[in-house]
This record gives sequence, structure tokens and C-alpha cells, in this order.
Amino acid sequence: MIPFLHLGPLTIPTFGLMVATGLFVAAYVLQADFGRRNAKADAFLIIGIAGLAESSVRGSITCWKRRVNFSPTPGRSSSVVFGFAWFGGLIGGFVALILLARKEKIPMLEFLDACAPAACVGYAIGRIGCLLSGDAITEFPRRCRGA
Repeated sequence: MIPFLHLGPLTIPTFGLMVATGLFVAAYVLQADFGRRNAKADAFLIIGIAGLAESSVRGSITCWKRRVNFSPTPGRSSSVVFGFAWFGGLIGGFVALILLARKEKIPMLEFLDACAPAACVGYAIGRIGCLLSGDAITEFPRRCRGA
């Protein structure tokens, strides 16, 4: 777990660094896919708008959490807290992509087909940021053992 990089007086949060890296890599992947399809759309603008929509919806849904109770052994109670931030971000980004497909006058299924690899790469790099910042650490195995 490395939540921050300290470079002299500069402190960089690893989650933000990995999300920004994911957005840049996704934009390059999308631009390459648009070039292959001869589409005249600006991939960096599209990824930027979809990234902002994804972040704003993620921030609003992060606050809502649901507690799920289960009992792995009789007489014991365990609970896990699920946050729905990832799903909110996916919905926000998807809605933004649908609106951008209409604006760019590209057939929607072709547009979403071009955006899918970029989204996969961007999310994968962003999720590495979750691991680096310590956000993905869970107590689930320890709680199931009854510790």
C-alpha cells in the first residue's frame, strides 16, 4: 500500500495519479481505434468528458452504502459494507458516451464498440490506483474465520 508518492516537497496521491494515467492511456487507445475506423472524432475530448461525468456520478453515489449481514458459522454474525461508487461511475460514463455519440453523429453501436477497449484499459489502470491507495483492503477473510 503506497497512498502517496513523496517527491521532495511534492506529495502526489497514487489514486489520482493512476486515474489520470488511465484517462490518458484510454484516450490514446480510443484515438488509435478511431484512426482504424476512419472516424473523425476527438478521442481526448471524448475521454475527458466521459471521465468528468464518471467522476461526478461516482462522487455522488460513494456516500450511499449498503450493509449486508451474513452468518458463515452458526451463532456468529458478520457484515460486509459494499459501496456502489464503481457502478455509479460506469453509469455516468456510459450516459456521457451515448450523448457524445449523438453529438459526433457516429452510429451508437459503432461508437460504443470503439470505446469499449479504451474503457477497459482505463478502468484497469484506475483500479490499480485503488490497490495502491489501500482502498481495496478488506476484512472479509478475517471475519469469515471468526477472528
